[in-house]
Amino acid sequence: MNPVIWQYIGIFSTILAVVLLAALVWRRRELRRYEAMELADKFAEWGLDPVVRLLRAYAVGNYIGKDSIGRVIRELIADLKSGGLESMLRRIAWKIIKNVFLENADDRAQLTKLLTPPPVTPTK
Repeated sequence: MNPVIWQYIGIFSTILAVVLLAALVWRRRELRRYEAMELADKFAEWGLDPVVRLLRAYAVGNYIGKDSIGRVIRELIADLKSGGLESMLRRIAWKIIKNVFLENADDRAQLTKLLTPPPVTPTK
């Protein structure tokens, strides 16, 4: 065969390999973003609003601008500086208790059982 034909076959094979590799990388990125949206929906059920906003900004690729990843992180840092970590964790814990434990009767009974102090037995 002619060496020019082998050059064309080599160039075509290289371009095809690059295109297939790019498609594979693109698909993995899109799957990762789709999973971030599913995780954001799960966190929304639990009432974790700051995490939901952060995951949704990542999922749509919003890195700059309104409701971007940078802005959400800055708001989280400002919230931590103003109210402290304790108040933020208390708000998040209450949202989880309210949205998860108080809606399900079995979980509510178990939480009540855990929070009820044991009976005090008199000692002589």
